[in-house]
Amino acid sequence: MEEIITYEEVINQHKDEIVGAVIEAVKEIENNPAAILSRLTGGLDEKLNELGKDLVCKALENMENEIYESDERLSEGWTSHKKNQSKTLSTIFGQIEYERRYYERKKENSDQKEYTYLVDDLFGIERHQKMGALVETRMIDLAAENAYAYSGMMAAYDTKFTDTTVMNKVHQLDDLEDKLSAKKEGNQKKAVDVLYIEADEDHISLQNGENTISRLVYVHEGYKDSAFSEDGKRRELKNVQYITGRYKESEEIWLKVLDYIYNNYHFDEIDKIFIGGDGAPWIKEGLGWIKGSKFVLDQYHLNKYIMSATAHMSDYRFRLWNALHDLNKSRVSKLFSELILEAEDEKRKERIRKARYYIYRQWEGIRNYIEDEDAINPSAEAHVSHVLADRLSSRPLGWSLIGMDRMSKLRAFKFNGGSSKDILELIEGRKKKKKKRNLIEKMTAKKPSHSLLKNKYGEKKENVPVLKRGKKNGSFQAVNYLAYN
Repeated sequence: MEEIITYEEVINQHKDEIVGAVIEAVKEIENNPAAILSRLTGGLDEKLNELGKDLVCKALENMENEIYESDERLSEGWTSHKKNQSKTLSTIFGQIEYERRYYERKKENSDQKEYTYLVDDLFGIERHQKMGALVETRMIDLAAENAYAYSGMMAAYDTKFTDTTVMNKVHQLDDLEDKLSAKKEGNQKKAVDVLYIEADEDHISLQNGENTISRLVYVHEGYKDSAFSEDGKRRELKNVQYITGRYKESEEIWLKVLDYIYNNYHFDEIDKIFIGGDGAPWIKEGLGWIKGSKFVLDQYHLNKYIMSATAHMSDYRFRLWNALHDLNKSRVSKLFSELILEAEDEKRKERIRKARYYIYRQWEGIRNYIEDEDAINPSAEAHVSHVLADRLSSRPLGWSLIGMDRMSKLRAFKFNGGSSKDILELIEGRKKKKKKRNLIEKMTAKKPSHSLLKNKYGEKKENVPVLKRGKKNGSFQAVNYLAYN
């Protein structure tokens, strides 16, 4: 059996270089204190990543040796077909290359043979896989905030991935909502007196020169008690949940909203439910889905139309606001008639008529906001900007339909509290299940001591020799690292 290098031996091999980098950094700091950050994060970064690569590579090769020496392999008829078969894999430390054996055995009741890399099967490394799951996770995490090209450059140390690679990984995220909602299934339903639903949309440019929309609906329980958020700029919403994406029919997103409310609140015990927004038909359609809900017009759009109608006659602005606050529709009508009469040209008259039409159509939403003390001014415009536009439409980008849908959902996933760990679990859980090898099935007698290893590799690898030992040697430590990579 080839020698198994322990954790301590791997560290010792790199110790001198790491210590040397520290000494050089200290000398540089003494001569130039301003260089402390660059020195400590520069030279040390490179040395520590080399250590990480060596550790992971040796762990894989050591595990290969343990499989080769195991009685289980022999009893299941696996024989070495080729040795020293190299595999390249990108990890967060950089690219590693390790060697393993290619095994063969006769198929049951057949003269044909089957072939596999047992160590790759053990760790769920697919035949054409080029990167570890943690690299993919970091790539997606970065892409939620940054351009694909930048995300591909920063996902792993000293390794660059194309923007197409990053895009494809984002496009595969078709189950983000299910992943996060599954985490909340065990939560107890809450009882609230008032629930708020707000909605708006982001207009996004497509690669073909056309535009599409990503709808955003979010549910919350009002404002937090604190006057401002942690950044001191805006008030925070309480228990907010974002739902977004490219829904062809508005009923699809309202069904998602309804599911969320029913799954998280005692629906029949809610006294009031407000649906706020700019009054678009698809938003008001929510009134038909959410029993007992009332529409509230956001003051941003109301003010927008009042400003448009009084652009050249500002003295009417205050009078119009007063009439609306008093819910005096006849006075509002009279003021609009005067504005039209005094307008200098047909273009201005048409703008005033448009504002009047909008306000008449949204009268119930204006009334609900003014009359109900529990109603609050919807802030959907700001949330669209924060959750969607910052990544999707505020830059000169052209998206595919699937790309804008996945990115919208990824952004909402992050704002809803989705973590890197959630994405990692999703990526691992989405991997195609490979045909179980009898050898691997025999390695299930004991549970692994590391829960993350179990989460990643399931119960197929629980009796791997290195994990059976009491002593946590180098292979054990490195295998545990692989649960993240």
